[in-house]
Amino acid sequence: MMTIIFIILLIVSTGLISCRENKKESLLETASESVAEVKDSDIGCDSVVGNVPVAADGSFDDFIWNFMRDKKFQYARVQFPLPEKTDGKTISRSKAQWHFDALYANESTYAIIYDSETSIGHEKEKSLKHVTVERVFLDKERVKQYLFDKIEGKWLLTGVDTHPLSDSLNGDFFTFYRRFVTDPSFQRSHIANPFEFKTYDSDTFQEIDGVLDVEQWPDFMPDMPRHVLVNLDYEQKYANSPTRVMILTSSSAGMSCTLVFKKTASSWQLTRLEDL
Repeated sequence: MMTIIFIILLIVSTGLISCRENKKESLLETASESVAEVKDSDIGCDSVVGNVPVAADGSFDDFIWNFMRDKKFQYARVQFPLPEKTDGKTISRSKAQWHFDALYANESTYAIIYDSETSIGHEKEKSLKHVTVERVFLDKERVKQYLFDKIEGKWLLTGVDTHPLSDSLNGDFFTFYRRFVTDPSFQRSHIANPFEFKTYDSDTFQEIDGVLDVEQWPDFMPDMPRHVLVNLDYEQKYANSPTRVMILTSSSAGMSCTLVFKKTASSWQLTRLEDL
């Protein structure tokens, strides 16, 4: 065990750990150049979308990339009148009342929180018909959900729901996460000791699997959102699941790592960190 820990520490000293943001060029940034920038003044109630990307509905990831950056495309993919619910009260927003919403395009990091490790990759299934994009405002303890449905082969925003953190299906975990990232003492006491750690050697491309002591957590801790947590819910089944697998990805694609949390009798506990 000590040998494994020594090897992992050696990797850190040679700069092989990549869980934090790096400077490599993002393919996403390159792709954004093909999305035409449209001014607010160009958008009217009767606007017609032009040059819609062929792959706009190839997957939800393709769709949401364009939805968050192309204003004309977004207006065409909102199902009006759009029901917007706030604390249980619903209003209908017309096309004339809608304002372009960049969702999480300006956030540095977003997450996919799975209910189990076997659910990873569910977002790639062709049968996927519903996705919820959640913006969790940790400071305000509020959640804003954007509800998307695939109708006749096209993704559409079909509703917005804003409510207290405590009313969220994942509210228990969000409440825990809020304190985990803001309270160092609480964080330390909710990390398994030792916790599992997996990374890879960028020279040999071999995985390195071992364990670390909780004292080493600060050296490997990834940058975790502290104010706004964005979660992409691909029909995950959170209810009654004692596991949360959080995959954190930076918008520039320079950072991606996985944190596994397990529910104990009293709270949640971080049990594994993966940087692959």
